[in-house]
Amino acid sequence: MTQTQALTKTLVFPLDVQSGNESLLHDARLECRRVFNEVLRLNYDGWGWNEIEDVVEQNADLVQNTAQRVIDKAFDALDNYYDNDDWGRPWYKHETFPLRMNYSEGYNLFLEDEAVRFRISTKPYNHVKGKLRGTQD
Repeated sequence: MTQTQALTKTLVFPLDVQSGNESLLHDARLECRRVFNEVLRLNYDGWGWNEIEDVVEQNADLVQNTAQRVIDKAFDALDNYYDNDDWGRPWYKHETFPLRMNYSEGYNLFLEDEAVRFRISTKPYNHVKGKLRGTQD
């Protein structure tokens, strides 16, 4: 690890959806997988990375920063493949892909009534709201 990289700890909480359509979360994760696979497909077809980024971002049915994060993740996988021969070529998958979002642009967390509440933008102008379920530990 270089000095410019930082470690991130990921906490996983179940979501208690209280408004919005919960199926939007599943649909967004499927769209993330489609975006990831599209980056791979265009790369294997010989497209330049700048072209790929522009086209895939414009065609993604996601909030713009979420699409950008998924595209970056696909480029990271391709970088690892090209830089490390033994890494293994990234290939298409069909299962859902985790949502990659920027805080305050794709999701927000806030305290209300002693609960941590969330607002996730699954698509432009489509939100799912609720609270995180978990214990203090």
